[in-house]
Amino acid sequence: MEKIRSAILKTVVFPAIVASVFMVITFFLILHEIETGYISSRKEITSSTANLIYSNVQLFYSPPYIKHLIESSTKGIKDKEHVFFYYREKLYGDKGSKRFFDICRNADKLSVYDVSGKLLVCYPIYTEIASSLLFQENRRVDAIFGVVYSRSEYVNLRNQLLGGVGLLFVLTGVAVSAFLFSFYRNLLSDISKFSNIIETLKSGVLKVDGGLKFAFWEFFSIYRLIRQ
Repeated sequence: MEKIRSAILKTVVFPAIVASVFMVITFFLILHEIETGYISSRKEITSSTANLIYSNVQLFYSPPYIKHLIESSTKGIKDKEHVFFYYREKLYGDKGSKRFFDICRNADKLSVYDVSGKLLVCYPIYTEIASSLLFQENRRVDAIFGVVYSRSEYVNLRNQLLGGVGLLFVLTGVAVSAFLFSFYRNLLSDISKFSNIIETLKSGVLKVDGGLKFAFWEFFSIYRLIRQ
């Protein structure tokens, strides 16, 4: 009986553990994809905004106009915390952007940094060279644009996913556990009844009340089938 109980537990518990591990791994992969998509979108927003500001500055240069461009170009970015634009050796941005600009100062390409849980995207803009053959030798940074994102959009999406998947996991776990417990209990009950019959048959003593007539060899055949 104990061997049967152990076999049933292994048959039921092992697949349940494997399924749980699979769900956890899948969940973390989904989180990774969401974060990767979020970072990719912020890189695209930063580069397109930087090119927009830079192209307008080339047409008309004025410090008040640059401040206006920065404000108007980034007002639709909900999770931005700091925005700065370095041009002609002058830094445009709020007071808190200075320390983030120091990180971007040496960036030679579109770069992403994790600064105290915030996402910093730096985009250096190079002076256009007339000849592509001279580009590598004469390239120099003409401006640097950077945005610090609070990650609030990513955090909100992650929390919604956590809540939905967590609730689904709990409900599924409760339903599966209830089903397995009921199945396990009923199966053990049936096995216990068969075990009693088998023990009776093995002892060679079979008591029947009420004068019921039966063929003993039929029961013995059933016993052999159960053993098989």
